[in-house]
Amino acid sequence: MKKSITILLSVLGLMTWSSCEENNVFDDLGAAQGSTLADVYFEPFAPKLQAGVEVEKFVQFWSVDDYFEYTGLWEYVYLFQDMTVEVEGVIYESSTSDEFADWTEVQAYPFDYADFNPEEKAYVKTITYQVDNAYDLVSLDKDDLTVTEFIEQTPEEYQEDVFSFYSEELGKDALQNIIVGNGLMTQSEFDALYDENGNLTDAGQAEVIASFEQLGLASLIGDSYTVENEYQITLGYRVTNGSQKFNDARRSFLVF
Repeated sequence: MKKSITILLSVLGLMTWSSCEENNVFDDLGAAQGSTLADVYFEPFAPKLQAGVEVEKFVQFWSVDDYFEYTGLWEYVYLFQDMTVEVEGVIYESSTSDEFADWTEVQAYPFDYADFNPEEKAYVKTITYQVDNAYDLVSLDKDDLTVTEFIEQTPEEYQEDVFSFYSEELGKDALQNIIVGNGLMTQSEFDALYDENGNLTDAGQAEVIASFEQLGLASLIGDSYTVENEYQITLGYRVTNGSQKFNDARRSFLVF
């Protein structure tokens, strides 16, 4: 009989422990209890924010050792570029993305025990962040960039890709206007690039690309180019506790 009672009490104890775990506020904040790192929650941002706007968000953090050496807001910036050129009425578009600014501290916040919220069982802090106008979504063309400045922004293999694209996509008349019109070949030399069915041969395509290289990208595209710069910002709220290692919660958004 004693054995049965002991088993029953053990089952009831297990049920009670499980019930507590399901409603554990620390699990809601995103990490298991007993972690050596502080746990951090960062209120979400809208998917896109306007340049120059100031937003207010809250953060929550806690640590099993209840000791914090550092809390602060950090910023990481990524740049997306869409580039467009037009030659003889044919448009070539390409997109690139790359790191624009590595992680940089925006602001450090002094830790204050007064920020502890008994209801949340965590430290709660409201922060403000202003989106820099420098990250505004912009579209630039010949009125904003010289063709040289445009080319300087292009990736390493951009010129090669442009020449290959137009050697395939431009028709015979358009290629003739460029190659013969700029004195890169005689008419008979140009005609020899095509077979008896009027198709550009593989050797002919290589000669077209060589002519483009001789002409140069700047002369090929003239002033028909645009580049659109769109920035993605990732904010991270970092917390370092007694572990000597930071943990953070991150939120990202695009700027318009």
